[in-house]
Amino acid sequence: MDSSILVTGAAKRIGRDIALTLAAAGYHIHLHYHNSGDEARQTLTDIETAGGSASLVQADLADYDAAQRLIPGLAATNTPPLRHLVNNASQFDDDTLFSLDAASFQSHMDVNLRAPLQLSRGLYDSLGTDDNKGSVVNIIDSSIFAMNPDFLSYSLSKYALSGATEASAMAMAPRVRVNAVAPGLTLLSGDQTEDNFELTRHFNLNESSSTAKDIAATVRHLIETPSFNAAVLPLDSGQKNLHMNRDVARIAEKYLGKE
Repeated sequence: MDSSILVTGAAKRIGRDIALTLAAAGYHIHLHYHNSGDEARQTLTDIETAGGSASLVQADLADYDAAQRLIPGLAATNTPPLRHLVNNASQFDDDTLFSLDAASFQSHMDVNLRAPLQLSRGLYDSLGTDDNKGSVVNIIDSSIFAMNPDFLSYSLSKYALSGATEASAMAMAPRVRVNAVAPGLTLLSGDQTEDNFELTRHFNLNESSSTAKDIAATVRHLIETPSFNAAVLPLDSGQKNLHMNRDVARIAEKYLGKE
């Protein structure tokens, strides 16, 4: 084990699977969390029980200064050098063009766009001036390929992060590669019901939803394949090709008679 990876939002859901997969591959994992301390400690325990190595790091990514301190703080720990970053943490709240306000818009942009850029810059700076190389993987959303008006601030922040993936790859080349994974519907989220999820998971070419394990495996592939740079990989079972004009959960509400 000669390097470590910072995974933001690693306590639960997709971030947990990413952390477990990368730990099993032999990396030391910095498990970032905000409020999910119990879940983060459980993920740490599960990694160590499986023979892996990890440590906990708490930060509120909506706070500019906290995000700025996060990576320099890792340098003071007795862990392998940081070489990779997975920007998985995300704010996901429901607003529209007609309901968004300054707070909802800014908070999505802070957590989903500004913080990943800060952390990417922090990784670049931490590598020093020698031949150390690193990589960033941003977790975005397949909605960027077929935008719709639902979850507007969230969707716009992910659309911007897709553009930032290409821009930051160009800015940090050749020292840091930057790629992204764009999952489709994967886990039940927000106000979605079990019935709604069971219906929407079939709204794609495969008639089967993305899985957290597939996302985690793809993240590892991007980290370990040097030829990938400035790539955004859709991982949505072909959901984007249906070109739906609403979020899949909202479409399902019509079928279920709950709109």
